[in-house]
Amino acid sequence: GLFMWTVDTALEFIRNSVSEISPTQNQNLVLSLMRYFTSQLKDMYKQDGYEAYTDIKNRVQVLEGKFLFSLVWALGGSATTESRKAIDAFLKKLLSGDIKVPEFEKRKLTMPERGSLFDYNFVPKKGAAPGSTFEWVNWVDFIDANEKIPNKIQPQEIIVKTNDTVRYSFLLGLNIANEIPTLFCGPTGTGKSCYIKDYINTKLPVTEYMSIKLGFSAQTSSIQTQDIVDSKLDRKRKGVFGPKTGKCILFVDDLNMPSKEKYGAQPPIELLRQFIDQGGWYEHKDKEKPFRNLVDIIPVAAMGPPGGGRTFVSARLLRHFTLVSLTSFEDETLTRIFNTILHWYFAV
Repeated sequence: GLFMWTVDTALEFIRNSVSEISPTQNQNLVLSLMRYFTSQLKDMYKQDGYEAYTDIKNRVQVLEGKFLFSLVWALGGSATTESRKAIDAFLKKLLSGDIKVPEFEKRKLTMPERGSLFDYNFVPKKGAAPGSTFEWVNWVDFIDANEKIPNKIQPQEIIVKTNDTVRYSFLLGLNIANEIPTLFCGPTGTGKSCYIKDYINTKLPVTEYMSIKLGFSAQTSSIQTQDIVDSKLDRKRKGVFGPKTGKCILFVDDLNMPSKEKYGAQPPIELLRQFIDQGGWYEHKDKEKPFRNLVDIIPVAAMGPPGGGRTFVSARLLRHFTLVSLTSFEDETLTRIFNTILHWYFAV
C-alpha cells in the first residue's frame, strides 16, 4: 500500500520538477527504494527479531518510518542541492495527505516536525525496550562532540565530523553490509572520495574486508583495469577468483573520466558492467580466453557531475548502482569544519 500510494506520484514530480546530479531511470530509483527498505528490515526476518516488536502498532510504525527514510534517499538521493528542498516540500505534502492520490484514502505518516527529511534518521529510541519505540533523530545528534583530531595527523587527512559525514557514511555502510553497489556523485570539494576511503580504512574490519582502489583518467584502458584487479585477487578454485578471506571493496574513483572510443563506448566502464552483469570477465592473457568468475566483490564508485571533461556514463552500468548525490556544504557545516580545524591548529 505504501508503494502504490507514493511511488508513481513521486516519480512524476521528480521527472517534471527536479534536477538530478546525474541522469537516472525510474526502474533504477524504485530498485534503490526496495534495496534500502529491505536492508533496514533485516532484523524482522527472524522470528525473535519480529517478535521484539511487541504489537501491531510497533510493527506498523517501523514499516512506515523505514519506508519513509528509504523513499527520501532512493527517489531524492539523485537530486541537486536546490531540488532537495523541492522534494522535501513535496513529500511532506504527499505524506500528510495534502496531495490527493486517486484510489487511496487520505492518511498521514509520522515524520520529523522541523527541518528537512534529509536531515533525519529513523532509529530506536534511547533507553526504550527493544522494538518498543522508534523516533526521528537529526544526523547532528550522532556526532561525538568529544572526538578530537590526532596531533600528528596531516592537514589534508583531517575529516571533521558533520551531519554530511554521518549520513553519507551511514548510507554507504548500509549498502556495503548488504552488498549493494553504491555511487557517490557530487561537485569537486564535497568529499566523495574522502568519505569512501575513510569508511573503508576506519570502519571495516581488516580481517573481513580487503579493498582495491582504482583511479580512472582519460587514458585508462580496460586492460589496465583488468590487470590491476586480477593481480589483487586469489584463485579460489578452477575459474573462480576473489579475496583470500571475506569480501573485497572495489572502489573506483572518477568513474566517468575514461575517454570514449570511436563507437562511443568507454572500455573500462564496459568491463565493469560486464563484471556486474555476468559475474566476471575473460582472461585476455590466455590464448583460449577462459572466463574468470569474480566473487565476493562489492563495487563502490565516486564521480563528479557529467559535463566538461567528464562524460555521461552508460545507463547500462548506472542501473546497477544506488546513486547518492553529495550536495554543496551549508554555511553551518562550513563554520563547524573551519572552527574545528582552527582549534586543532592553535592547540597543536
